[in-house]
Amino acid sequence: MNAIVRGLGMLLGALALVAACGKSEPAPAVANAQRTTCSSDGDCVITTFSGCCAACMGAPKAMAKDILAQQQNRCTVVDCKPAPENVECVPHDAPESFVARCREGTCVSAKR
Repeated sequence: MNAIVRGLGMLLGALALVAACGKSEPAPAVANAQRTTCSSDGDCVITTFSGCCAACMGAPKAMAKDILAQQQNRCTVVDCKPAPENVECVPHDAPESFVARCREGTCVSAKR
């Protein structure tokens, strides 16, 4: 009987804890799956950077300047293998064709 009362007490305690904590709210969805990264257009830049060891430039995209700098700074400690000579890079629009804007805390690119 003691074990039943103890088990029942633990169950009620657990239920009270769940009720007190409540249901967690889901995180809001943000474009490009980025957290808030900018407060003005000046915080953003258009880049073709696609990683330290990328053989080709990426498609132009908007990114927060500080995040881009962090990613590029990591390249100082990365040991990249030489790119194969027969790599064919996909052509992209020129970065100059885009402008970086800050919209609702996220850097986005727009055609000029």
